[in-house]
Amino acid sequence: MKRKSLLLFVIFCLVLFTGCAELVFVRGHESSITPQIYRMKADGTQEVNVTQSVYSSSFPDVSPDGATIAFSSGTIAGGSVDNVYLIPVNGGERTQLSTGIYQKFCPRWGLNEYGNRIVYTQLGPAGVNRLYIVDTNGAAQLLTNPGPDYSDTTADIYYSVRDSRYKVIFSRTHVTTNRKRLFFINADGTGEAGMMTKDIHDDEDLPVVSHDGRLVAYRASRFSADTVFEAVRIMTVDDWRLVSEIKLRIPDQINIRGIGWSRSDRRLYVSIETSDVTGIQFTEERAEIFSMKLDGSDHKRLTNNKVPDYWPNGIPCRPGFWQFLCAFADGITGE
Repeated sequence: MKRKSLLLFVIFCLVLFTGCAELVFVRGHESSITPQIYRMKADGTQEVNVTQSVYSSSFPDVSPDGATIAFSSGTIAGGSVDNVYLIPVNGGERTQLSTGIYQKFCPRWGLNEYGNRIVYTQLGPAGVNRLYIVDTNGAAQLLTNPGPDYSDTTADIYYSVRDSRYKVIFSRTHVTTNRKRLFFINADGTGEAGMMTKDIHDDEDLPVVSHDGRLVAYRASRFSADTVFEAVRIMTVDDWRLVSEIKLRIPDQINIRGIGWSRSDRRLYVSIETSDVTGIQFTEERAEIFSMKLDGSDHKRLTNNKVPDYWPNGIPCRPGFWQFLCAFADGITGE
């Protein structure tokens, strides 16, 4: 009787949760300057336009409970100034979270106790970017002020077990040399930023922390007279130990346009320029989305069209018992 009940439970999980893993991403348009946020299944099917707006919508990231998307959007048609907005993951009314006259982009949700906070990049005077952190009530706090020689972009929040506090990992660019290094700083803005970068010869940016907070994936690249190199690196959080380096293969080789984790953290979604799709105006016009295991195997193409698809991020499962069922089904299917 117990075996039968267990079998029925397994069948129930497989039927209910297999194939329901989803991700959000940005889709551009061939004749439009207003990209929109889409949602689709993890196998690349059932695409749905979430934002459906005359406003430009980009850089989506989903809250830890899987219910809300944070994204950047223009405040007028055509999008003269981007602010951070929230929208239900299934679409609906959007809510403006940030205000001001400076561009804001790349919002990322925190996790656990920081699950109601979002870190984002703000373009400041003289083209110098700074990081801010904001809660869902709209209270924003300056996080970094790098000075005139540096610019801070693309950040995410993690929990440091070693220091027992939340921190932010981010990319800092030297304005003159354009070299990109990964740094970390306390999420409350206290203390000095520390450098995480391991290889001084490579540029490192686009860090994104896994849903369970244990790993970080980022883009590593080197473009010189004798070396052209671009890869996704995965490291453990806190001790920054290299877990994997994925060198992507033809037709997806260069110009990574976004990295995201699947809901199980067993796979990565990577948007990258593809050699078999002809661009129209911008480099992103050639971007498509691929799915792969953390070692780069089981490589699958999810999108295939002549408009850009980029900045993919998996939708987390709802916490509690639902999260357990998602993990159970994903463990069987390998999603």
